[in-house]
Amino acid sequence: MKKFLFFILSITFLLALSEDLMVIESKLYSKIIKLHTQKENVKIGIVCDKLPCENAKKLEKFLKLNQISAFIVTKDNLKNADAYILTAKNPSKECIDALLKKQKLIFALYPENIKYAMISIYVGPKIKLLINPKIIKKANIRINPIFFKVGKIYEE
Repeated sequence: MKKFLFFILSITFLLALSEDLMVIESKLYSKIIKLHTQKENVKIGIVCDKLPCENAKKLEKFLKLNQISAFIVTKDNLKNADAYILTAKNPSKECIDALLKKQKLIFALYPENIKYAMISIYVGPKIKLLINPKIIKKANIRINPIFFKVGKIYEE
């Protein structure tokens, strides 16, 4: 019984922790996008490989609490946005290619998915901005040089 109770408490803690991380990420993403676009009112597309997508719904809620226009999209209906956030653990090549054609910032919700995105955020003892110059170059966009100064460069 003690093991079962410990298991339930561990799962509850992890779920709460992931929501706390999403709150932090949503605040940072919105600030990064505003800095990059030099616009106060920005639109963020939250990309799912397939619907329904629970993490995308949570992230959309947190972004809207920060007065950010956010909406959920799939690779088949990529509405115009100032930036996109990948929520899939393993996004398809078609999804990545469609996003690159948009020539907008691409964020990875999970730091381990930085290989598919331009920017991700690692939240641990320190908060680190992860930058993937290879994807930035593929999308043929320029980002604010300050990101390279404060971020950690991802290399495969």
